[in-house]
Formats: sequence, C-alpha cells, structure tokens
Amino acid sequence: MGEVIFELEIDDAVYEIESLHTGFMKISGIPGNTYKVGDSIGSVVCDHLRDGTAVFGIELALSEVSKLDALRGDRSRRDYLGDLIRAALTAPASE
Repeated sequence: MGEVIFELEIDDAVYEIESLHTGFMKISGIPGNTYKVGDSIGSVVCDHLRDGTAVFGIELALSEVSKLDALRGDRSRRDYLGDLIRAALTAPASE
C-alpha cells in the first residue's frame, strides 16, 4: 500500500499512481504505448475484496468525469461513486 504501481504520462506531465490497498495487478497494456481515455490497461484485485465483495468497473467519458468532479466537492471520486451506488441499490423500486 502506498507503493507507486504505474506512471501516467499526459502531455508533458508524469503522474505517479500509488496503490491504495494491498493485492495484485495484471497489466494488459504495453509500456510506452499510447492509449485513449477509457482504454483498459490492466486490472487490480485487492486483498480486502477477497472476502466475497463484488468488484466491478465503471467507465466514464472525459465529459462525465468533469461532471462528476463538479458534483463531488472535496470528496474522493471513489467515496462519492460508492455513496451514489449504495443509495441507488437501497432506494425503493419505482413502479
């Protein structure tokens, strides 16, 4: 946890992305290649999710990420999306 797991280069800036949890990752992207926003470059399985918790991915377009960031305020994307999903799953079904 806290270890740099990959570097993301956008234009002239390089961002070091750190792990948030322990676990393992499978890289399907090829280092040095260029990928579009939304392309999958790998997957991660976190140790804390091996207890039967479901893992799923969400792909957002750049315009959707911008809208999300405007709505979430100072909360992390992960926390904000988690709260939205939990609220949707516990809301009574509309008829």
